[in-house]
Amino acid sequence: MLTQEQINFKWGEIKAGVRNIWSDISERELDETKANISQIPNLISKKYLETHQSITQKLEKLMETFDNDTDKEHLLNDGISSYQRSPIPTPYKH
Repeated sequence: MLTQEQINFKWGEIKAGVRNIWSDISERELDETKANISQIPNLISKKYLETHQSITQKLEKLMETFDNDTDKEHLLNDGISSYQRSPIPTPYKH
């Protein structure tokens, strides 16, 4: 499960994913949720004849695509997630 910090960092990608599934939801509407994932099913249910449970399941599957093992492994080992690490490896020191 993503932390709120990770959600905030990946918010642009998450919004795009939500809009790929539910195209009638605007970026503005999603931004009004202030990246609060729990508010998104209510927003979607206002525009789509879909059960809250169905929306929640689809949203959970979408969110899983943003939660990768690299982040989990490094959070356990050094407390730094992949998006916080430098993409350029630091030189090996003896």
